[in-house]
Amino acid sequence: HGEELKACVLKSEKMIEATVRELEKVKIERESIVIEDDEARRLMTETATKSCQEKLVELQRSKVKKSKSGTESDGSDSDSKVKLKRKYDSVSILGNGE
Repeated sequence: HGEELKACVLKSEKMIEATVRELEKVKIERESIVIEDDEARRLMTETATKSCQEKLVELQRSKVKKSKSGTESDGSDSDSKVKLKRKYDSVSILGNGE
């Protein structure tokens, strides 16, 4: 029985070693996935930030262009208010059955 027991223990040790190696491989693969996820997050953040910065520059240029052409927002706000009031008045008239 002694030889059988030794053989069984040796077989079990080899299985344990193989399992440990597999677990180490899984751990390494998992770490690389985490690194890739972090890299993806960083790239998405950079892309979104760049897009926002470009939009901000575009809006600033548009504002400068409008201020140079004399169509500053105070005039267009006033025009919009008049148009909105006219539209509201026409809806009110229609709503009264007239």
